[in-house]
Amino acid sequence: MGRTRLVAGALALLVGACTTSTEQARDRPTSTASTSTEPTTTSTTARTRTPPTTTPWATTPATTDTRPASDSAGDPLFPGLGNSGYDVEHYELHLDTRGSGLTATATLTLTALAPLERFNLDLVGLTVDAITVDGNAAADFSRSGRELVVQPATTIAVGATARVTIAYHGEPELIDDPSGPVGLGWYERSEQSFVLAEPLGGATWFPANDHPQDKATFDLRIIVEPGDVAVGPGILAARSELPDGTAYLWQMRQPMATYLASVVTGRFDLVEQAPVGATQIRHALPSGYDADTIEQLAVTADLLTIFTDWFGPYPFDSYGVAIVDIRASQALALENQTLSVLSVDLFDAPLADFAARVQAHELAHQWFGNHVSPRRWDDIWLNEGFATWAEYHWAENHSPGREQEQGIDRYQNLDYGPLKGFPPEDLFDTRMYRRGALTLEALRRTIGHEPFLALCRAWVERFGGTSATTQDFFDLVAERHGSSAQDLVRSWVFDEVMPQLPPEQS
Repeated sequence: MGRTRLVAGALALLVGACTTSTEQARDRPTSTASTSTEPTTTSTTARTRTPPTTTPWATTPATTDTRPASDSAGDPLFPGLGNSGYDVEHYELHLDTRGSGLTATATLTLTALAPLERFNLDLVGLTVDAITVDGNAAADFSRSGRELVVQPATTIAVGATARVTIAYHGEPELIDDPSGPVGLGWYERSEQSFVLAEPLGGATWFPANDHPQDKATFDLRIIVEPGDVAVGPGILAARSELPDGTAYLWQMRQPMATYLASVVTGRFDLVEQAPVGATQIRHALPSGYDADTIEQLAVTADLLTIFTDWFGPYPFDSYGVAIVDIRASQALALENQTLSVLSVDLFDAPLADFAARVQAHELAHQWFGNHVSPRRWDDIWLNEGFATWAEYHWAENHSPGREQEQGIDRYQNLDYGPLKGFPPEDLFDTRMYRRGALTLEALRRTIGHEPFLALCRAWVERFGGTSATTQDFFDLVAERHGSSAQDLVRSWVFDEVMPQLPPEQS
């Protein structure tokens, strides 16, 4: 793919240059724009994608069957997303980005939860060359939509661990996203590449069990052309010069959902800042960045310190942002695990004033959404509500020039619908951010500030490294604060008419 780019995590769109809230600047804002290939740009060129001919998350036919080895994880919003019958423990990806397209192998270490005579993986486009199981047994395979159906030479027994290696190549395709106005997948720029993957774009660049129910550790070996840099999630374990390129090995040692996997390649500088405790801070900045950019990113250390105090230890080995060359009316931000993606627009006037809040929002997602992931995509308010609450509470109490009128309670009299029971196109509706944050603020005002932060820490400690549901949150609230507190949260999540925010405790 020539000059590369970056892989993203939770998609954020800043709608309009005058927005004052990060949910409009970050993950998915309220937008009525129709799905399109990508924001237009005059500064770089991008490969034109071929629109998909089928619904990108549906099987053929669609099914919500969750029997062993089925072609679905049973998600109510995306019935063909993910698969069942096995648990992926580790992904080892070898990606050669030199030239045109990808030449790659993916080795999945998986454990069978049922006898696997055959099993499914998610993969969009790309040509599969061969599949082997445990290094020597060739497997038969077939394709149907985004389903890659694998039939090993012998059945994988219940509880057995197998290494499944898929060799593949091709030009990654962008796919339509019902919940946002831009395509999902691997983007190309003249000197960068990047991926916008949430919620169902992970499978556009590697074969996966593409659902946050199945999290795994990752090794990513990326080969880039001479002079290019590759930055991935976690820590840089190795870098080696090749005769015609450079190989980077990035390791994500904590479980990660596939939509949060990230790679950034191209003309970047890897810029390190002083660590916070044991957490490395490294940013991927386009070559030619200026001192103002570094100054704007200095807030990272302060945010890490504050959020660690609020939510408990930072759950990963590293953190940083990658600034990508997207220039459009909609700025982008996406909370990839340990490497949030921010568009360069956020550091230009008039959006620069909100860059710190965007950074706060994306960093909070490392605890809420990344460490604790949604069990089903209709639990998305747990991602966006927590991140938005953290953003607003930080802005009110810690950001320079803070103003109380910017608090989340200014949205309490607006009409936001329930946080459950919505169609796929509303996955990143503004209510997930604002009503989600108001739900948590109502709980905080009811049980008290310190008990609320203790609840946040308990949530992260109990479900960190896994995925959780809205019911799990209800249960934790009831366990620690009783049925009345649980009833309050249930009303905020389910009531057609949004409840009133309680007064602040004196």
